[in-house]
Amino acid sequence: LDMTAPDFWGQAILKGGGLGIYGDFLFSDLNRYGGGMADTLAGPVWQFMQDSANLTAGNAIQAMNGEVTKFTAEALRFMNNWAPGTRIWYLRLIKERLLINKLEEQVDPKAHQRWRSQASKMKRERNQEFFWAPGETVPRRLPDLEPAIGE
Repeated sequence: LDMTAPDFWGQAILKGGGLGIYGDFLFSDLNRYGGGMADTLAGPVWQFMQDSANLTAGNAIQAMNGEVTKFTAEALRFMNNWAPGTRIWYLRLIKERLLINKLEEQVDPKAHQRWRSQASKMKRERNQEFFWAPGETVPRRLPDLEPAIGE
């Protein structure tokens, strides 16, 4: 996004810093992680308990009802979200591309389809492309900072 544009700074305050996650609720019922205001106010311990219950009891109920479970893929996403060190921004992308994506390829037959959909959405909504796309072992290119500083 062009950081020289005035609307960029409004979005940055709402989502990226000044107002943090609570800024998400000014224009939406959900935060950037898909939770509501109650989940956000309850905090990360509540979210961890909810995610744990969905992974265990949720999959057990699906299995008892004869539905196909996606336990392995969901367990991998759970691990990606909750393993220690997963919030360190400068290591997260490396971990996702070199470990998590490779495991996802093994356990989720629709992983590549989900990644293509994610890339299409990013292109459509922000006119951006991945410099290091999911499923790739090495980056395609260096990050392009030119759009951020204006043309």
